[in-house]
Amino acid sequence: MKRWGLLRQLVLLPGSDATSRVCPSSNPRLAVLSVPQALLTMPITPTGNDIVPLYPYGDNNHNIDSVIYRWNPGTKVFEVNQTLETHGAYDWEFFSVGPYHFLVVANTFDGNNHNIDSVIYRWNPGTKVFEVNQTLETHGAYDWEFFSVGPYHFLVVANTFDGISTSINSTIYIWLGGMFQPFQYIKTVGATDWEMFQVKDRYFLAVANGQKLNERGPSHYNINSTIYELNVITQTFVKFQDIVTNSAVDWEFFSVGEEKFLVVANSHDGTSYSLNSVIYRWQGYEGFVPIHRLPTIGCTDWEYFNTTAGSFRLF
Repeated sequence: MKRWGLLRQLVLLPGSDATSRVCPSSNPRLAVLSVPQALLTMPITPTGNDIVPLYPYGDNNHNIDSVIYRWNPGTKVFEVNQTLETHGAYDWEFFSVGPYHFLVVANTFDGNNHNIDSVIYRWNPGTKVFEVNQTLETHGAYDWEFFSVGPYHFLVVANTFDGISTSINSTIYIWLGGMFQPFQYIKTVGATDWEMFQVKDRYFLAVANGQKLNERGPSHYNINSTIYELNVITQTFVKFQDIVTNSAVDWEFFSVGEEKFLVVANSHDGTSYSLNSVIYRWQGYEGFVPIHRLPTIGCTDWEYFNTTAGSFRLF
C-alpha cells in the first residue's frame, strides 16, 4: 500500500496565507512570535537589527475566562456550556482516570506573578459542568501532558519561568489516593512542551527547552532539549539523550509502518527565525538520529495524523 507523508507546520506570522509564498520574509519583524508567552513579560530587549521590547501582553488583561463549548446534535453547532476563570491560560489537557473525566489548565501569568496555581477540573455528570478538583503550584505553566504506564497515571507540567529564571524544575505528578501528587522533579530550561511516547516496552518523555534566560546576562536559544526514559528499577525518568535545538516549542512523535520518528519545531536561534526544523528517526542503541532538515520560519507546531487514505505528516 502506498503511504503519503506530510507534516503540518503552524507558522504564526501576520499577513501570511496558505499560498506557495507563505511567510516570504526570512526576517519577520515581530520578534516576539516564537518566544514563549511566559518569557515575554521580562523587561529584556533582544539583540539584532530589529529591537523589540519583550512585553507581549502590554496592558491587556491576563485574567480572562476560558470557555467550554458543547456540541448540540440538534442545531449541529457548538454552544457555550461553561466558562472557567483562568490566568494567561496557555494549554488545556483532557484525560480520564477510570470513570472520571478531567480537564487541566496551564495558568501562565496573572499580570503580576508567574508563580500561580494551575487547576484540575473534574466532570460532574449530575450538574453537567466541570468543577474544581485540585490545584497545583506551577511557574509560568506552558503545557500539560497526561500519560499512563500500566496501571499508573501521570501528569507532567512544562514550567517555563518563575519570574527570575527559566532554569527551573518541571514536575511529574502521579495519581495516588484520588489526587495527583509529586512523583519527580526534572530541571528544565524554559520548557514549552512535553511529549510522551512508547517504543516497544520502553517509555520516554521528551521536553522542548525554549530559552535560557535570567535577570542577568544574555539569552541563549541554542540549547539542549532532552529525552528521558523510565527506569523501571529506580522508578524514575532518567536522561536518555540530549538534542541541540533552537528555541524549541514542540515535539511530535509518530510512526510510519515500523519506523519511529520525532520532529522538533525550532523557532529561533538568537539571530533569525528562518532555520531548519529536524526529523529524527529511532535507531535503537544510537537513539534518535537526524534524517531530514526542513526549512521553517518561526515554527511553533507539528502535527501527525492518519486518515483512511493513509498516514500524513502535513507541513
